[in-house]
Amino acid sequence: MAGDTGLCGMCAWADAVRSAHGSVFLRCRRSEAEPERFAKYPRLPRLECEGFEAVRKPAEGIEPSTSH
Repeated sequence: MAGDTGLCGMCAWADAVRSAHGSVFLRCRRSEAEPERFAKYPRLPRLECEGFEAVRKPAEGIEPSTSH
C-alpha cells in the first residue's frame, strides 16, 4: 500500500481489503464491536489510537510506516 499507514499498518486489528478496482483499504475489526469508538475505514495515517495492538508483521499488502 502506497503512503504512510501509521499505526494501522502495524495493528493486530487491521485487515487489508482490496476493492474490485484494485485499490487497497485498511479495515479496523474493532469497529465491528465498537462502531462508536472506531471507524470501519479510518483516515490514514493514524498516529494515535486507543485500540492499537502491535503485531510482529504488518497486514498482508501493507508496508509498515517508517516515520513517526
